[in-house]
Amino acid sequence: MDNTLWLYVFAPINSGGVDMPLDTVLLNLIGIDSQFNWYSWFVYFFIYAMIVMPFVSRFIDRRPVVNTIIAIVIAFVMEVAVHSIPGVLENKPLLALFNCFMMTPGMLLGYLFAKQGVYERITIKNNVTSCILGVLMIILPLIPRYYILAVYGFDLDFFYAPVVIGGIVILFSTIKMPILSRTLQEVGKVSVWMWFLHALFYTAPVRPIYQPAITIFQDINLVVIWTILLTFVIALFLNKVSTIIQRKVFK
Repeated sequence: MDNTLWLYVFAPINSGGVDMPLDTVLLNLIGIDSQFNWYSWFVYFFIYAMIVMPFVSRFIDRRPVVNTIIAIVIAFVMEVAVHSIPGVLENKPLLALFNCFMMTPGMLLGYLFAKQGVYERITIKNNVTSCILGVLMIILPLIPRYYILAVYGFDLDFFYAPVVIGGIVILFSTIKMPILSRTLQEVGKVSVWMWFLHALFYTAPVRPIYQPAITIFQDINLVVIWTILLTFVIALFLNKVSTIIQRKVFK
């Protein structure tokens, strides 16, 4: 569920003359519409994944490789079926469902890689060759991706993403950067909160209220750095509060 939308709902935005009918708020809440929270385009996919994966993961765990292939084929067939419905591009719920099916193969491949520990099995030698290989694996897939995102509706990030992630694993295993690694780990833990929070500074209905907090600097580079730092600190606090509440509720 979209945590930060509640900040939008209760923020004093009447001065902006923004009309927020209930049905629009509800569609924004689950990410199908995005007049008020353009940043949450992935929320409906997150909800879809939380509903589907508990069942699909059990199916995959029985025969990991074979059942992953079967599940990917089924997802692609469903994607094609939804796309064949007349007016799908103008129907936002149907379009969201189409996008969910389109992104499902990548999600399933990621689950398989995680369960099988694919990247953990990579033997990495700490030398210049490994470093160069890691950089190439990160950069080269970006070239075809710029020109070709999908073939017959099949999202080619299914192929691009594993290569890029593998390159990142190799690069970080070759070049020892403990401080950077630790920093990225901490940022990763609250990255969803940071993503939600940053939109408060840029989304039209609430931008006049929150954006002054980051425009204290004139230089755009300083604005970006300050936004990252500010959202990180706030995200740490919100994540801590959220964790405490969950422990109290689900203890």
